[in-house]
Amino acid sequence: MNSKLGYAIAPKWYLTYMMNFRSQMDNGYDYNTITGIGGDGTPKYLITSKFLAPAFWTNSIGIDYKPNDHFSAYISPVASKITIVAADDKDISHVAYGVEVNKNLRSEFGALAVLKYQQDIMKNIKLQTKLELFSNYIDNPQNVDVNWEVLLAMKVNKYISATLATQLLYDDNIAVLKDDGNKGTYFGKGYQFKEAFGVGFSYNF
Repeated sequence: MNSKLGYAIAPKWYLTYMMNFRSQMDNGYDYNTITGIGGDGTPKYLITSKFLAPAFWTNSIGIDYKPNDHFSAYISPVASKITIVAADDKDISHVAYGVEVNKNLRSEFGALAVLKYQQDIMKNIKLQTKLELFSNYIDNPQNVDVNWEVLLAMKVNKYISATLATQLLYDDNIAVLKDDGNKGTYFGKGYQFKEAFGVGFSYNF
């Protein structure tokens, strides 16, 4: 969920308040860890995430530069980032998301930059990309959090459309499962990458 309110202070320049909230709608699982067997004989897997565990809420005030309909650059020197894990420690690992044990929130204060670009790169093919960068003033400001999303939307015909989406994430406070090839798997700092391809039916009223 995104919300942005801007007040024009000069041509193409806006004093802007921006809010972003993101979480997931359903459970995420570690399919390598079985926690039990259900009544129907199917395995139960370890739940690693669910709605509001985690969730990320950012608020910021800054300057938004919009030279045209394709590009915008937002810079905020005053931004807050709240990481929420609204679950018991026994259900979800709080430490994996940078939240202390027996707590549900982690608050950060720093600077935020958001770059957006969208363009029809070919007939019926649209490119949208957004890069978010956040630096915590107090805790390792040089370790910048990164959220980079890319979406290709393709119109096949009047009713059929297809999308290709990628997302690159890095958060210095989030532990990522890694494998060094010798010691086995362990949790450490690292990037996460997601790719999704979808084909759908659409109709404009």
